[in-house]
Amino acid sequence: MRKPDLSRFAPPGFNVNAEIHFFIIGMASSLILSLTFIPGYIANRKSLYITFSSEKILMDGAKMADFSELLGFTLYGFLILAICMLGMIIFHYIYHYKDSKSIYLMKRLPNPSELHKRCLVLPITAFFVCIVSAIVMLLVYFCIYMTFTPEQCITPDQWQKIWRALP
Repeated sequence: MRKPDLSRFAPPGFNVNAEIHFFIIGMASSLILSLTFIPGYIANRKSLYITFSSEKILMDGAKMADFSELLGFTLYGFLILAICMLGMIIFHYIYHYKDSKSIYLMKRLPNPSELHKRCLVLPITAFFVCIVSAIVMLLVYFCIYMTFTPEQCITPDQWQKIWRALP
């Protein structure tokens, strides 16, 4: 399968592959950071039980930590990468003026939106991929929390507590 030609969505002469590699490494790092939720969840869930003659018994009155506490900073990698992608918009515009001096070419083109297309499409697409990935991971982790935590150990209104915990 052929790789799509993304250079038509970047400033002329711009190294698109470097930006794509930066994004892929950023997404992989964000995913690895977000996976730190799992060990924290498992450790907290184990603390709900006591072991009596090799049998796990749920402690009376045991309460699981709130989902927002367990989530912590695990999704911040996606947020940081999304902000970096918005910064790439500025970099693309500056690149037209400073590095390639292609702003003169862009101003002569019959389609006046070509400059904006070349500066906005890739970074905004990457921005939305980051945000959607963070939302998907949030939903996956919330489903894990609600499914595998014993019901009597969950305090009410977990979903609302997520939004109250946001800065």
